[in-house]
Amino acid sequence: MNEENTINNTSAVEDFPIPDTNKASEEVILAYTKHEIVLSFAVYFFAFAIIRYIVANTAGFISTAVSVLGLALLLVYFKRKKIALTRYNKLLAGVISAFSLVYSITANNEIKALDTLFLYAAFSYFIYSVCAQKNETERFLPYAMIKALFEYPFSKFKAHYYITANASSKSKTGKNLRMIILGLIITIPLTAIVACLLMSADEGMERILNSVIEFIVPKNFGELFIELLLTIPLSFYIFGMIYSNVFRGDLPQLDEEKCKEHINAARTINNIILYTAVTPICILYVLFFISQASYLFSAFAGNLPESYSYAEYARRGFFELCTVTVINLGVIGAISVLAKKGGEEKPAALKIYTLMISGSTLILIAAALSKMVMYISEYGLTRLRIYTSWFMILCAVTFILIIIKQFKFQLRFTHWLLSAFTILFAVLCFSRPDSIIASYNKYVASGENARPIDKNAILELSDDGLLTALKNGTITAEEAASERKELFERDKFSRLNISSILLNSEIYDI
Repeated sequence: MNEENTINNTSAVEDFPIPDTNKASEEVILAYTKHEIVLSFAVYFFAFAIIRYIVANTAGFISTAVSVLGLALLLVYFKRKKIALTRYNKLLAGVISAFSLVYSITANNEIKALDTLFLYAAFSYFIYSVCAQKNETERFLPYAMIKALFEYPFSKFKAHYYITANASSKSKTGKNLRMIILGLIITIPLTAIVACLLMSADEGMERILNSVIEFIVPKNFGELFIELLLTIPLSFYIFGMIYSNVFRGDLPQLDEEKCKEHINAARTINNIILYTAVTPICILYVLFFISQASYLFSAFAGNLPESYSYAEYARRGFFELCTVTVINLGVIGAISVLAKKGGEEKPAALKIYTLMISGSTLILIAAALSKMVMYISEYGLTRLRIYTSWFMILCAVTFILIIIKQFKFQLRFTHWLLSAFTILFAVLCFSRPDSIIASYNKYVASGENARPIDKNAILELSDDGLLTALKNGTITAEEAASERKELFERDKFSRLNISSILLNSEIYDI
């Protein structure tokens, strides 16, 4: 096969327009080399592995291997295409490799699901960043993510099909394979009819053919068939993502000046209108802090207000404060983007309003977290308490960065926010929350004001928590084994991680 080939297709001109071509306007030309041919077949198997071992089943070591091999595939392909990695790109590759290990070190499915979403975004941005030769985080990261996740992949969504079909049509092996598949398609119905007749005619033949069918067709054939179907669009998407970034000549590039113009176009509301709209909110915060000072801030001193139990005090207003935090974040974003005078020309009044809302929100977050700490110290940990506290800490970091931005406009906000999120997410993933829950709740149960530990809640934890609970004597080996048996019947891949292996050795004293 020639080193450089093209595909001509008259039905897809809108999907793959190539400027400056001498061909007829309705023709489409896709450039590819042997590297794209190999990549197209590799991507299909990789997509199937993602569906089966990451999406349908988080398979521990297998999931880690799929993610790492996917990264290795990209690195080899980039090297073949002579696309060098910048120091920033290498850092991103290291982050992806590190978070790929999460599947192997924890049995918590919620953490693994969040890690999957993180890796999806990280892989997409990594491909975009490498091909764009970025040396730092995009200043307009949301625009870059839209291109990386949606615009580029779907602009070349059919490239996988065209290149694979064209390559196989020119290859002798590909032609033979197509003829074999065609022959199988023709013979399968006839063979099935003959097999049914023979099984009806002879009992011995029925036993033999049933054994053959059980060997060829897996018990979960329906599940496997669905996974194979889902693999097709996913492979198109992944290949389109890689191909569009490498062959990006006909695609619009991210232009910072155009991003600025787009943001400036949204600045249509007079600042006075925004000040008027935000002022009542600020007044409400002042009144709230004055009226609730003794109640709200007693949490800072660790004191419980009279007529309140720990549960009532912690729960009262906590989730409302979380909601207010999110609303305030939206308000700050709105006034920053919509204000007619904003950006580098942001007036002092707009900065003051931003500082007031941000400062008030930080006080609310601190009070809410203090109340949560009091509640946890009395009643122990749960997943919801950990996740909610983690989210509030992330919000606090965001508002601190917003405050700094008011005094230092050139602050690379997206860079620092992304860095903070990555670090906090790493803490959440690698700390194995279920293990912390089992350990801390045992500590609370053995304290001065000891409360009986909720064993049923412990048994509902993943193997991370069960392993810790078994070691500290909260549960017995028989209880852990009974709980895990039901889990493994539902998910045969759930034991392929370090926690499950160690727990299994503790239960059966291996």
